[in-house]
Amino acid sequence: MKQRHKRFERLEDVYQYIVNYKIQCDGVSPTIRQICKGTNVSSTYVVYTHIEKLKDDGRINYILGDKGKVSGYAVTGGQWKSPNGV
Repeated sequence: MKQRHKRFERLEDVYQYIVNYKIQCDGVSPTIRQICKGTNVSSTYVVYTHIEKLKDDGRINYILGDKGKVSGYAVTGGQWKSPNGV
């Protein structure tokens, strides 16, 4: 049971890191390695699985770039607004 609780905490840490990063960086999404560093998770695979879980839960969506590759994340219900109001 303790293992499940730890996994949930990490999932929330990853989600909060993405949200806070996007707020602080004008809507730009963090890379998986930046999320690893910011959440103290050493494995990019673990972060990737958390991102997939957040996507499956509908909390984030992928932003697709050229050739259909993921170029960022959109937070469901989130809306970035320019500090200039533009």
